[in-house]
Amino acid sequence: MSEKNEIGQVIGASLSEGILVQLNKSSYVEEISSNSLVTINGDKRKYLGLIANISLIKGSQHASKLANIESRFLNERVKDITKSTKELFNNYGVFSSAIHVIPLSQTTKYSTEDVDTIPSYLSKVFPSTKEDIEIFYGKVDNKINWGIGYVKYPLKEIEHQNLIPINIDILVRGSFGIFGKAGAGKTMLGNIIASLIILGNKTKSFEKEVKLLIFDMHSEYGLKVKDQHGRDYEDGVGRIFKNEFLILSPDHILAEEYGLEKFEIKVGNISEEDIINVKEVFNLSDAFIDYLFDFKAIYNNIFKEKAKNYNIELKNPWIYYLFDIFISEEHKKISEKTEEQSKEKIREKISQGALYALNSGRSKLRYLSKVDFISKNPGTDSVDKIVNELFDGNKSVIVSMGRYGDDVRVYTFIANIISMRIWNEAIRRIMKGEELKYKIIIFLEEAHKFLSPTEYYKNPFGNIARELRKRGILLCVIDQRPSQIADDVMAMLWNNFVFSLTEPKDISCVTKGLKFSSLFEPVISNLKRREALVFGEMVKIPAVITIADYKEMVKTFKRIYENQKSLVDIPGY
Repeated sequence: MSEKNEIGQVIGASLSEGILVQLNKSSYVEEISSNSLVTINGDKRKYLGLIANISLIKGSQHASKLANIESRFLNERVKDITKSTKELFNNYGVFSSAIHVIPLSQTTKYSTEDVDTIPSYLSKVFPSTKEDIEIFYGKVDNKINWGIGYVKYPLKEIEHQNLIPINIDILVRGSFGIFGKAGAGKTMLGNIIASLIILGNKTKSFEKEVKLLIFDMHSEYGLKVKDQHGRDYEDGVGRIFKNEFLILSPDHILAEEYGLEKFEIKVGNISEEDIINVKEVFNLSDAFIDYLFDFKAIYNNIFKEKAKNYNIELKNPWIYYLFDIFISEEHKKISEKTEEQSKEKIREKISQGALYALNSGRSKLRYLSKVDFISKNPGTDSVDKIVNELFDGNKSVIVSMGRYGDDVRVYTFIANIISMRIWNEAIRRIMKGEELKYKIIIFLEEAHKFLSPTEYYKNPFGNIARELRKRGILLCVIDQRPSQIADDVMAMLWNNFVFSLTEPKDISCVTKGLKFSSLFEPVISNLKRREALVFGEMVKIPAVITIADYKEMVKTFKRIYENQKSLVDIPGY
């Protein structure tokens, strides 16, 4: 490595506090980029490090005196003197600056390993070269190891685009997380990862094919990814690979406009468990939930007696009543008579308080009778189709929420119903001794609404996270507030992509899985837009990367996909 590229020397180090490097020039302090990689040439081995902080370490008293002189004598001659004095102090070490480096890895005789020692005094420090990065991280091959982002070069005026390989095969072996504040780049990265998984299926990179279920809050996976100003930017994964996805939307206006399939839930297929799962978001009382099955039994028994003289057969008439949905005028008349008698029985057999709870709960759930996607017709619905597609079909699934994306009640209701059916179907097959045909990864935006400490143990997503990960049903947990997700869930994430976070609790939460976790906290708070700290089994060593340009990635994805499609026609492929 050329001596002219040297940026400093080690003047202090400890495993717990990192490495202190004095810069060769004090003026380097304005040229060095934080969160960039450096290579340290020790006496016996090389070290890879991440610049976590930059500071002025010597000369503050002299700087203060010069500042006082300049402020007292406001003329050009004094300014020239202080300027030349500053340059002199910089050159002779009166002023000095330093970088604080997190040790990441070290070389052995034949390979690399986790760092367990520190470089000696005056070890020389250089910007990491492409060769250094390949020694420590490996090479990109666009098959298993994909370059989704570039490491920063330490010197601002010099551009180097060195890709860090992410092992996509290892990524899909466990649940993973994408965290960061709004506008940081989570959705673009989510689309990139989803695209890589689709390509991995096509290139037969995985032991078992992977299906995706993407809960698409703002329709950026199923339609267009948006830029930071909210404008359409580029196709989402569902449009990049149109033949690989079934895309549905509960927003039927959006579905008609873009040719998506309309998402429908048949009211008769909604279960009491589905209602219990949305207790918090609909603010349903404990009493309402406690008496739910009693209400059902009373109402259904009376309804069935009254319906004998009519040509009406409903699997669970109680659910229709609860949502205030009727399939005909006759049904409505029977329901009104049943309601009157049911209320008397509830008052008599349970209590007047139970009746209040019923009226209150019903008035809150009635909100769902106004949405597009609740259908009063009996039969199969979109949830059944989604489950069948994921377990036995040929396509992955995107549920694009459209205008319901910011409606937390609708989003939670739909996501919980689908996840409950996935859970039930998986358990049914497992109990029959069947191996699941595909691995399934569920992309879950605003994950804390389902996986918070209070919801985790009573929610289908919590059941999936705990019980089905070993069976190949995994979660991609996407959220702005990781500290609001249960610790058990965070501990299950094998890999993490962390964009900028500002809340100390969130930063502390995501760094728990890192060696020298406290040293990484300033790294996360200083990340710029599109920059992410990546760590876990998928990457040999933690790295800060700038996510590659999305438009360029899309071009690459489309080219590789078309090449793979043409290979399918080759005999023996």
